[in-house]
Amino acid sequence: MPTLFGGKEFVPPIPSARSLLGWLQEQVTEGDRVNKADPGLSQMDEIISYVMGNQLVGKVPTYVRRVVLNQMKRAIKTHVSALTDVEPLFGFKSLNPRFQDHAGIVNHYTTIWWTNTFADLELAHVIRYALVGGAGDLFLGYDSLSQDSYCRARDPRDTLAFRPEGRSIQEWEGVTLREAHSINKLLAEFPDRAYAIRPDSGKFPGPIGKFKLTSPGSSKSTTTTLDGLKGGNPLRGGAEAAEAGIPVCTVYRTFLTDRSLNVSTKAVLMGKPGTVYSYLVEPGKPLYPHKRLINWTEHGTLYDGPSPFWHGLFPITRLVIEPWPWLFTGMSPLRDLRPLQDAINMTVNDLLQLLSQTINRGSVWDKSVPEGLIKRHDPR
Repeated sequence: MPTLFGGKEFVPPIPSARSLLGWLQEQVTEGDRVNKADPGLSQMDEIISYVMGNQLVGKVPTYVRRVVLNQMKRAIKTHVSALTDVEPLFGFKSLNPRFQDHAGIVNHYTTIWWTNTFADLELAHVIRYALVGGAGDLFLGYDSLSQDSYCRARDPRDTLAFRPEGRSIQEWEGVTLREAHSINKLLAEFPDRAYAIRPDSGKFPGPIGKFKLTSPGSSKSTTTTLDGLKGGNPLRGGAEAAEAGIPVCTVYRTFLTDRSLNVSTKAVLMGKPGTVYSYLVEPGKPLYPHKRLINWTEHGTLYDGPSPFWHGLFPITRLVIEPWPWLFTGMSPLRDLRPLQDAINMTVNDLLQLLSQTINRGSVWDKSVPEGLIKRHDPR
């Protein structure tokens, strides 16, 4: 219900359930607009295309040599090698000598977790994202099957900000994680929400995805994670991609700082009963002290309740290699290398062309000379 704030009616920023889905879609649009306005993220596709070796598209004639000396990929490999290791980059230490053994046991568990979950590889992927886009995101989740936590690198363009107050994600009012999943997986996880688990209609932009497919003739053609399995043209998008072979449903996980209070006179049970994150909220106390989580699709909500993470933070962190105070994310160190990369390729191909013309000289023939003789002639 609206309340009076400073003598005026104040409407809470998070609406009721009836208009919740439309409000969430507006926040996704707002987050996409913030990402597209960032100079680092907006040029991410072009830099990725350079790293993949698509550097001469539309720049040289077809009859000129097209050798690529990819120094941008070499720069990424050097940075990743310098910033990662096969061992954990952190450890636990107790100032109380009586608990030194306990700290050692926890460190052993950390090493085992680091190795079994390939955390060093995910950290390397985050650094690669940060080098090409200015920022890389790392999500820390929990797998109910293995009963262990895991970390996953994410494309920063699929991390959508809601009312960002600072550069740290923890300072935002909320964050939406956009990702694509198969219908089968979602039905197994949310069997009672089949009405909301349907293929994408193509009305909303799909996720950039962890795996990217770039067209050899374009630097901006991208697909989602599962587009390569759909058959036909893998670069289709929108409604055409939604109608292809394997159905895909885009899931949005929205974490919010919801300051709602229990305004009733009775204690309210929050969360699914029987889970470790369910709790009772006494009258007048916050309903979501550890954040609010809404899992939803464009067709409906899958879950709306307290976040299952006890730490009370958004379960995602952002790595920025080269931060600047006037940028929302950061700037890619490879951005300034693109003109230099073009100059290297141009110089190498000009030298090869010059040598080819010097050694393999052109020749002019009379039209009466037989064609077979011309083909057998080698000016070298």
